[in-house]
Parts: sequence; C-alpha cells; structure tokens
Amino acid sequence: MKKINGKIIGRIVLVILFIIVFVLLGVYLFLGSGKRKLMSNTKTTVPDMEGEELEEALREQGYIYHDGKMYKYNDEITNILLIGIDNPNPVPEEDAEYAMGFQNDGNYVLILDDKSKEVKVLAIDRNTMTEIYMYNSDFPDQSQYVERQICLQHGFGGGRNYSCELTVEAVSKLLYNLPISGYLSVNYGIISYVNDCVGGVTVTITDDVAGVRDDWVSGKEVTLVSDAALEYVRYRDKSEFGSASVRLNRQKGYVFALYNAMIEKSKTDISFLPDLYKRTSNYTVTDISIDEMTYLLTRCNGYSFSEDDVYFIPGETVKGIEYEEFYVDKEKLNELMIELFYIETDEGERSKDSNE
Repeated sequence: MKKINGKIIGRIVLVILFIIVFVLLGVYLFLGSGKRKLMSNTKTTVPDMEGEELEEALREQGYIYHDGKMYKYNDEITNILLIGIDNPNPVPEEDAEYAMGFQNDGNYVLILDDKSKEVKVLAIDRNTMTEIYMYNSDFPDQSQYVERQICLQHGFGGGRNYSCELTVEAVSKLLYNLPISGYLSVNYGIISYVNDCVGGVTVTITDDVAGVRDDWVSGKEVTLVSDAALEYVRYRDKSEFGSASVRLNRQKGYVFALYNAMIEKSKTDISFLPDLYKRTSNYTVTDISIDEMTYLLTRCNGYSFSEDDVYFIPGETVKGIEYEEFYVDKEKLNELMIELFYIETDEGERSKDSNE
C-alpha cells in the first residue's frame, strides 16, 4: 500500500514531540527490567486479523494469509498509545469514581520497529465510530459497550489511569486487538508553555486561519508565542463540514516546526529536555515506568522518523444526527495493518503444507 500523507489529528502534538525528540537524541542510561516488562505484552499476544481461511494454530501464532501471501505479526515492534486530552488544566491527582475524564481528541499508536529501525505513527480520527465502554452513573448495572466516536471514551473513566486504560482498550479493539504495551496522555494546556520555552515557533499562515488574528495573513511567516500558539493549533471553523481534517495539515506543520525548534534548543542546553519534562509532568499520565522509558529511549537511538512515517486510518467522514462520524474502511485498514505490523514469510506456508 502506498504511504498515506501524514495527517495529525487532535491536540497531542507535544506527546509525540517528547517521545520522538528523546528517541532521536538517544539518552544512554542503564537498561533494566524495562525491556522485559514492555515486551511481555507484545510477545504473548497478536492481533485477531481478518484474512483468508487459515488453521487456528497458525492464527494464534500470529500468521495471516492474505491475497495469496503468508504474513506473520512482527513481534519485534513495541506499540505505545499516545493520547491527547481536551483539557487545559493539569490532570487530577487521583482518579474520580466515574465519568470525570475529558475527550481523547488525539489518539496515536507509536510504532517502534526493531527490524526496520524506524519509528512510525498511526493516527486515529477523533470521530472514528467504534465500540467504547459507556458508564451509566444513574444505573451502573446498565453500563455497556456501544458504538460511538472514539473521542468520548476517556470521559467515562476517572480522568487519570482508568480513563487511559479504557482508551487503550478501545484503540486495541479497533485495530483487531493490537497489543499495546503502554500509554502516555497529555493535556493540551501545556502547548503555549512549551512553545515559549523554545522561543516561539515560526509557521506559514494557511488560508483556514487567515484573519483569525490581525497579523495572520495567508502565506505570511509568523512566529507564534503564548496563546497564539494554542489558538493556531486548536482553531477550526465548526460551521464548515470537515474542518477537523483541514486543521490536521496545519497541526502537522506546527508539530515538525516545534520539533525542529526543540532539537536546536537542546543542542545548546543539554538540560532543556529533562527540565521541560519535569515541569510539565503534572499534565501527563502514563503507565510507562522509568526503567521502561529508559529502555525505549536507549533502544531507539538512531531510528529514523520523518513526516512520511505518519499514517492515517482510511475511511470517510459523514454527517451524523448531531455530530460528524468517521467510518473506517475495513478492507483498507486490513491492508494498512499488514503493512505496519506484519512481515511477509513462508514459514507458516510450509507449516500449513506439512499438515495437509
């Protein structure tokens, strides 16, 4: 399948930047139990992919037969879910009892591939219609799984870890029970702060935001500072159908502009990235421990990553009764899953033949 142009959805831009910047710089720390814990999930589970008829034993080992070829799930990859939360404030100190989370506007699977030495990102539209767990606070025994926009899932947890765990479950199910080894969420309220820590971010004003501010003229270069950065990332004309998709390309440009600014800043100030993470940690929630993060960062030193390594789940946006709804093209998603998470092999073919 041809690579799909990178389209970044939602407000998770800083999470991706934190991870990718550390990955590319390579932080040489001790390797500990992080590798064992992170890889345990990937090594023991495989997606339940749709494919042509195949012996159950082979399917359980991660094999899939598609379009006349045999593939096997690549257990050398690690999948981390990056979640952008529609909340300008720090995360609550403890999980609330129920339905106290916010919308997960940004959902990205960060794919770390040891075989190809690449970092890839699979972006999921916030309006993707899929199965989520909806908690009924009035009648808890009537809580159930229903088809809704995936961005609603985080809201039915307590605002911290449980909300993220529900989001991980929803994303994994959407992707045929893809194994996800950890999650990292961030509230968008830190965008302005990080933007200013690098001295502002220079962008070229696009047509869709021209005139939103007096100095925002289409085609003009502007250095964003303070609230202007947040407005640039968040703004969309809700009266225009599909405006969320238009915003995606604008956010993509901002992400890589900020990324380059962070790299330049870190070259002259080695304490910049660690200090930045400490100062913004109250806006993040993760189940990735220090030793796991250490393993990830050390393992991925030298991995490649570019704008072409951002993929978008294929589908179509339609107007629902109240809100926009994005429906996944299952056939194309199946092909994309094979491209990103599988490797072609004849091992399963030989095994299948020997049993016939």
